[in-house]
Amino acid sequence: MLFKKSIALLAVLSLLFCVFSVNASAEELETETITLAEYEQLGDFMPALMSASTAYSCDFDINGLRNSILNAVYNGDNELYITEFGLTVNDINIVADLMRYNMPELLRAVKGLKYSYFSSSGLIARLIFTYEFDSAYFRRIYNEFEAVANEMTSDLNCDDITDVQKALILHDRLAIKCEYDIDAADELNAFYEANINNSDAAPPWNSAFTAYGAIVDGGAICQGYTEAYEYLLEKVGIESERCRSENLNHVWNIVYIKGRGYHVDVTWDDPVFANPASKPADYVQHNNFLVSSSALFSTGHNSYDYITTPNDTFFDNFFWQDFITNFHYANNHIFYYDRSGNYHEFNEKNMIINTGHADANNDGELNALDISSCRNIITDKSITDYSEYTSCDVTTDGKINVLDLVRYKRLLSYLS
Repeated sequence: MLFKKSIALLAVLSLLFCVFSVNASAEELETETITLAEYEQLGDFMPALMSASTAYSCDFDINGLRNSILNAVYNGDNELYITEFGLTVNDINIVADLMRYNMPELLRAVKGLKYSYFSSSGLIARLIFTYEFDSAYFRRIYNEFEAVANEMTSDLNCDDITDVQKALILHDRLAIKCEYDIDAADELNAFYEANINNSDAAPPWNSAFTAYGAIVDGGAICQGYTEAYEYLLEKVGIESERCRSENLNHVWNIVYIKGRGYHVDVTWDDPVFANPASKPADYVQHNNFLVSSSALFSTGHNSYDYITTPNDTFFDNFFWQDFITNFHYANNHIFYYDRSGNYHEFNEKNMIINTGHADANNDGELNALDISSCRNIITDKSITDYSEYTSCDVTTDGKINVLDLVRYKRLLSYLS
């Protein structure tokens, strides 16, 4: 469904990095070129921006650099001096990855990047940009994009709900806001077929490839969904990064909750091929929300050529996977419709209990007594048929063992 050479190729082709001297008389400046092949070896996706300084062992203001780049692009400046950040030629991959993989707000307006550096110290002096369009157009679409992004997140910048709930609400808001753009995907595939022998060919700019297309135009392919979700999460303080599969020609997000990573694929939870006659206007699935790599593989991401470190299964088979309409937030409360069309206020504890795989002692509560009941069931050697104790199978793996006790403890900790 998501066959996008844009992910494997556009990410490389749209930024050609080379060295450019500040002026011809500056003898301490050297000129070199980074080829596309060399750029691919610099690194794939940059680690999540919030931890980028640690990941790169950097000792500079990476958010300051980001703001400087955005201001320069917003103003249409062709060059930006960055000596204040102390970056050297060995750090050019940080700049490249930052602009390509951590700045959705650039809306892919920069199609070419050069840099100049001092040969004596290797210090990068400036960045030189070439653009897809003029600065007036970028300012217009950026302002539109920022206004909608703020509208989608402003009520979530609070302590009334958890990061999990914020991620869920934004997942659903984006899926409702955006539809998968089949025409853009077909156009992109046709472009690459026509340029199969021209590796330097870069496809024309299309809003569907950007976060702008996802939340302003309401139409995007997977990279638009992914960049939009990344940006919305960042606005409410949730860390994420992008995850790519070249074999699937697809990209999605890895979201970090309390330091643990989970896959989230909004694109696949907003299936374009769902039967229009049977799906409600607020149709959205949750099969690819906060799942482990093994769970993601089972939903169809069956090619392990992507980041597979998210192995925490805590949210696999969680209650929200049973819902195909959006969870929404209003007046400090979360609401949803069940499959019968009935309207309810969100109550995680009750929803977990209603799955039939949590209330071990069947008292309608979820507490430490369930752990004791589950432990008694596990240690009772006289029990040979566990079919009537499915409420203790909190891991939903068809077994009742110590793993269920571990999950109980995590559930209680999560709900507290």
